Amino acid sequence: MTPRTRRRAQDWQTLAVAVAVPALVFAILELLLAMAGIRPVLYEEDPYVGFTSYVPLFVEKTQPSGSVTLETAQNKLRLFNAQKFPKKKAPGVYRIFCLGGSTTYGRPYDHATSFCGWLRELLPIVHPSRAWEVINAGGISYASYRVAILMEEVIRYRPDLFLIYSGHNEFLEDRTYSGIIATPRAVRGLGALASRTRSYALLRKAIRGLRREAAESDTKVFALTGEVRTLLDTSVGPEAYSRDDALKERILEHYRFNLGRMADIAHSAGADIVMITPASNVRHSSPFKSEHRADLAETDLERWQSLYEKAHQALADDRLEEALARLDMA
Repeated sequence: MTPRTRRRAQDWQTLAVAVAVPALVFAILELLLAMAGIRPVLYEEDPYVGFTSYVPLFVEKTQPSGSVTLETAQNKLRLFNAQKFPKKKAPGVYRIFCLGGSTTYGRPYDHATSFCGWLRELLPIVHPSRAWEVINAGGISYASYRVAILMEEVIRYRPDLFLIYSGHNEFLEDRTYSGIIATPRAVRGLGALASRTRSYALLRKAIRGLRREAAESDTKVFALTGEVRTLLDTSVGPEAYSRDDALKERILEHYRFNLGRMADIAHSAGADIVMITPASNVRHSSPFKSEHRADLAETDLERWQSLYEKAHQALADDRLEEALARLDMA
């Protein structure tokens, strides 16, 4: 081995030690913090929105036999199906939680006609050798950020699998976003990675303790009510909705964050997770509102209106090709 090759090998060894030692110390620290009950920030809070209150979905009920069950809280039955399962999971039971919005719930009917209800009926038939528990935790009008906070509750009930059907309700509630959205994507990405570690959680708690007021100001998020309150609940109709491309991108970014957060929450409990792609039926689900872009000139608006009216008349006269041509021009 030449002196140059020897020096290069020594440099690589030095670099390997320099990387391996801090990594080993970090791994040991994470293990100790896990044993101490410190949880990563990502599992406990959403940096985009907060909630003014939170009521558990499931409450304990003692049965005449003395066994304890978990049942849907009475004040949640307006948005959730009545569900019931043992608090103590029996040996060999495979417990599945279905979460999401109205589709998971089974609306416009109930759990019996939902995909979760069909699973409860069919799984014992296709695999009778296993004991199955399928719990429908789908909430009407529940968006991904509410599904994620619900997952934080149900991971305490020893789930084996989460089925997530979420995505149709992201624009239902009125919300704004703090400066965190304006943070560069790369910086947010590093923050998301750090928030998965217990060391970061401990460090942030220490800093908050020293600089409580500043920390609270820096991390202030938009607070939503404890339960869903859609825009249409507080308005007279579709006029409450207006095109906002900037807000749309922020909501989509929040949705992506929540999907990743759900996966992390499931994995923190040792459970598997399946994300179901929401169905899209544009043909039979026309928009409930249309509006022109904000910078459309008055002359262009008048021209559009003329073409639209002519297309409408051509359609009424069964002149379909002319109607399509007018609409294309519009």
